[in-house]
Amino acid sequence: MAEVTMVVRRYGRVGGMESYVFNLVGALLKVGVKVNIVSEERVEGVWGEETLFLVKASRSRSRWRQMSHFRSTVDLTINREKLRDNSIIHSHERTLYNDVTTMHGPLFRHSGYLRRIFSPRIRFWEAAEALELLGSTDSVVVTVSELARTELLSKYGELLPESRIVVGHPGVPASVISRNNQSNSPSWNGVKVVMVGREWARKGFDFGLSICEVLQKKLGLAVHVDLIGCPEFKHPNFPGLSINFKGWVDSWWTKAKYDLMLHPARVEPFGMAVCEAANARIPVICSNRVGALDFRCGHLISMPLSESIDLWAEKAVEVVKQNWSGDLAFDEIKWNWDDLARLHLRRIYPLALKRKHNA
Repeated sequence: MAEVTMVVRRYGRVGGMESYVFNLVGALLKVGVKVNIVSEERVEGVWGEETLFLVKASRSRSRWRQMSHFRSTVDLTINREKLRDNSIIHSHERTLYNDVTTMHGPLFRHSGYLRRIFSPRIRFWEAAEALELLGSTDSVVVTVSELARTELLSKYGELLPESRIVVGHPGVPASVISRNNQSNSPSWNGVKVVMVGREWARKGFDFGLSICEVLQKKLGLAVHVDLIGCPEFKHPNFPGLSINFKGWVDSWWTKAKYDLMLHPARVEPFGMAVCEAANARIPVICSNRVGALDFRCGHLISMPLSESIDLWAEKAVEVVKQNWSGDLAFDEIKWNWDDLARLHLRRIYPLALKRKHNA
């Protein structure tokens, strides 16, 4: 197997995309694949067997200028170290060249023709995304869910053949918790709800808090909401609703018992937290815009965002009561990082090598 060069700005287990890269690298190393990393920053400890190439970060505070600088320095490094010739370039960012690219986040969207004309930021992100996906007619595009694949074809279908697209779900932590359902009825006078994610607006946390307020009224019990991973944000005052900003909590699903997860995301290509909750025997109500619904395991319920807050709250009441009574069934999601590595080794990388050598 040829060696692989991963391109990611931050290397380490510190978020959705970064954890995907970090854990995939670990699984590849375990089976003897030589892996290089081209990155601006090593966030935490490495596996110890990968080769790390650190590039200098931009001093600009503008995100698009940072990315523009990063892709240039990455390209220089790849050429200087002859990585392009000797390895499969697997990008997780917006590079000038790739053999494989994994699309983790939502596609770039903007409104208004005039905004595009007068905004160098918009023009850059549009061009960078298009180059990442279409710059090489021989590269392989990996999406993290069927939903993300559908969105990709909707935007680029005329230029991007389906034969170049492969779905590669993130690995899901195995179910290691039994205590979440040891006592189905609450041991204290209240309901504990969790919402997880860094981008609170895209994850729909404002909508989720409104659901919790109605849930509290319908149940007649205090609702305690833990918000994990996001900074504090301005939200309407919810009298009597306990809202706790927890910051980033590693392995959050092992830390506390929750009666319900809400994930009313507006755009969510995957949603690892949904799978983590499902395997921790925490029931989940999410929007139908969540890619993790591919698994249809755990206890996942999806609802359209067009439904009223009242209907979401009614469903939440039903699920919480069923959870307390022990009437919910939980099926473990059995897809891990070793499975993802095998998918890359058996299908994605061979396809990329075939296209690279036939170019």
